[in-house]
Amino acid sequence: MSLLRTVNNLCEKRLLELNLNQSYFTEHILCKSFIAGGAILSVSREEKIKDYDLFLTDPSSARSLVNLFMRRIDGGSTFQLLTQEDDTNPKISKGILGFTQPQLMTVSIEEVIDNFNKKCKEEKAGGTVKPVYLSKNAVTLSNGIQIIFRFIGEPEDVFSTFDYEHCKVYWRPDPLGLLLGKLVYSGRSQESIAKNELIYTGNTRFVLSAISRLNKFIKRGWGIAPSSLLSLAVTSSKIDWSDRKVLEEELLGIYGIENKTLQLILDMCSTENKVDLDKIVQVLGEV
Repeated sequence: MSLLRTVNNLCEKRLLELNLNQSYFTEHILCKSFIAGGAILSVSREEKIKDYDLFLTDPSSARSLVNLFMRRIDGGSTFQLLTQEDDTNPKISKGILGFTQPQLMTVSIEEVIDNFNKKCKEEKAGGTVKPVYLSKNAVTLSNGIQIIFRFIGEPEDVFSTFDYEHCKVYWRPDPLGLLLGKLVYSGRSQESIAKNELIYTGNTRFVLSAISRLNKFIKRGWGIAPSSLLSLAVTSSKIDWSDRKVLEEELLGIYGIENKTLQLILDMCSTENKVDLDKIVQVLGEV
């Protein structure tokens, strides 16, 4: 079976499990979404797929889809997804979690997210696809689909935030049907995958995440050219690591980081707003 046919079949199965009515499915999934990242790479290497990163190209679709799934476990009483233009690239929007009830604004959003995740863990998904984990970047569903709302936009614009070239391969459904979906190798993704070599894009939005992921891929047998390492070092040198707010933004770029880990690292910052990078690296190494 060809790679495209395998990807079409797997993505069709996952997306149909969302149990959306046909008109809604066509409008928000078939016409305004794409799957990118590790799932496609795993299929090409016949590896187990960890999750399917689903991106939306339109802010209204992102809000509608995320809020719909939040209501499946939450009754719509706690969170709502808001969107606004990205500070750096006007072609991208970013999703921001907000509260539906004004009285909740007296509580930190991190605390409410932790409580939400605890509730998700306690509830059994059964036959209905529901959220199992929520972060400030994405909501993970019980069938392995992860709706990424940190960046919303067309593939080429979203990819401008990515760290490595191999991540720039994506599958996009066709408005006429899932099995007509197409695989697109953007940038140098095909070269990177063929060579099993990490190629740094040079413009990642989250350099700390790129460094963390570098170690992960090297353990899997990937190589990296000296030029990419140098470029990564140059990007890192431009970050003001002594700034707590900058550090927090960098940490939020690590998908899946738990709020308790985030807070533990931020608490290491002194009252003078200093950052102990040695301790931070140690904590991240244990995550």
